[in-house]
Amino acid sequence: MAERQTDDTATMSKLNRRTFAKFAGAAGLAAGTTGLLGGSAAAQTQTVDLGEEGLQDGDAIDDYLAEHFQSGTEVHVPAGSYEWSGEGLDGDYENAALIGDGEPGAVELNYPEGEHRYNAIRAQAGEVRLENLQIRGATGGEEAKLRAEAPAEDATMVLDKIWLPDGVVDGADGVGIYVGAEHAGTIRVVDCWVQDFSDNGLYASGPGGDYDDAQNGRVVVEGGLFRNNNISNVRIGTDDSVVRNVAMVHDAESPPNDGQINQRNLRIRQAGENMVVDSCDIYHSIDHSQPIDLSEEFSGGEAVIKNTRILTNSDSQVANEHDGDYLLDTIHLTGDGNHEIAVETENIVEGEQAQEATPAARAPVGNRS
Repeated sequence: MAERQTDDTATMSKLNRRTFAKFAGAAGLAAGTTGLLGGSAAAQTQTVDLGEEGLQDGDAIDDYLAEHFQSGTEVHVPAGSYEWSGEGLDGDYENAALIGDGEPGAVELNYPEGEHRYNAIRAQAGEVRLENLQIRGATGGEEAKLRAEAPAEDATMVLDKIWLPDGVVDGADGVGIYVGAEHAGTIRVVDCWVQDFSDNGLYASGPGGDYDDAQNGRVVVEGGLFRNNNISNVRIGTDDSVVRNVAMVHDAESPPNDGQINQRNLRIRQAGENMVVDSCDIYHSIDHSQPIDLSEEFSGGEAVIKNTRILTNSDSQVANEHDGDYLLDTIHLTGDGNHEIAVETENIVEGEQAQEATPAARAPVGNRS
């Protein structure tokens, strides 16, 4: 059994009521999306069907991606299972999309088991979209399975139905989805499935860090399932970030990170302002670690966590005290664990009136929903 890490807690404060109106604005913005190739760029769009280019089920897809997935191009991949060594999906793009056709999960990219490659996708202008791709194969090493970000302030990176169900091999310290510190625009993570990674499922707090290159880009997580990822399932910390309708689940032991286990569900790791977590399910049936971690590694920050169902069997607090401005509002609490919340609360529902969190995603994902 791996050793469990512990965290000290900081001092407690109350939510600044004057900021509350800003939360509504931040949440409202999350509903808006940017069209793939809006404005004058639309006339320059080229659509490519890789099936028409000769790609068949079982083929290696690398050369097709390298040739056709370029800026100003919308590339469609027919439903099927393809071998992929990591080529052709890396670098800077403007107004581009790679879309898997068929039902969710119908396009599989099979990466060699136990190997790893650093794939970084960056939106430099307009919208860059990866949609309906299931990347199979447990990863080795310490790199992220996928890095994605928008270094340009007016650019949007979209990961829509990107499934990473196989996690890491034994002994690896890999991340699922990583958002680098240089992220300055908006990234939308929509209906994704990330499971069994040892160093965070969605690691998106870096842009809010105290680094020279940290650009504080916005992170919007909408729907999806993040399950049994060590350190945290979802990790945020930038201004105006939103997590909505997401299932964060710890119902089994995650892979260890450097030999240790600390399975938070939601982790706020940097002092972002106006962060909103809304209508989520936090399912924490394990008997250790915190459902919500407000990291002691920073001071300040501001967030509301609302309309959310939390099941906990842990002996740790639901949420620890912190010197930032944090509010848990309209929270349904169930489970046999510690129900203490050490920041400000309103409308906590327990007992027979409480709705129980579910370990399932709102939209089905694979065979785990």
